Amino acid sequence: QIYEEKILADAIEVKAGREPSTSLPQFVSHFFTRRYGLASLANKHYEEFMAGVRKFAKVSPRIKFFSVIIGVNPYAENVDFSVAMPDFVIKVISLMVPANKTAELLNSRDHTVECNKVFDVAHKMLPHDTPLAPKRNLREIIVNRARPGKNTLPGLPVDDILDLLLEEMLIAMGRIEMPEGT
Repeated sequence: QIYEEKILADAIEVKAGREPSTSLPQFVSHFFTRRYGLASLANKHYEEFMAGVRKFAKVSPRIKFFSVIIGVNPYAENVDFSVAMPDFVIKVISLMVPANKTAELLNSRDHTVECNKVFDVAHKMLPHDTPLAPKRNLREIIVNRARPGKNTLPGLPVDDILDLLLEEMLIAMGRIEMPEGT
């Protein structure tokens, strides 16, 4: 739900000719105020939400990833993630799924994004003429990791796509080593 609302808010700003002005961490903190209105009620729900994120980040890769990009993961305290990282994630998601279906598709464990679309998104987000150019053959990696989709061609779940693109970006930045055998 948060990703979907952030993508829709960014689309409105872009349509109005402005750059999105609210980062994902800021958006999360304002999300509860918009939803509940009353500050005390919003703060109560925000604190419960953040406690849940911290608790379940230990057992859920998706929640761990979310906690890192909003800056609340205690395991990533010493990692200097750029403030652009959450924006990168939002852009990747917005390129893969329709804005008004984001929550529904991200909540579906059966939803996959077709391999050619994944490659197009990877190419757009990690252009070959920049320092973030992929160091590995992404088309081969995408095809090898693909699984049959529900009512679609083989593809990758959104979580797997985000993992792959972030891993590739960190390899290009020299932050992590390239995995053996790739």
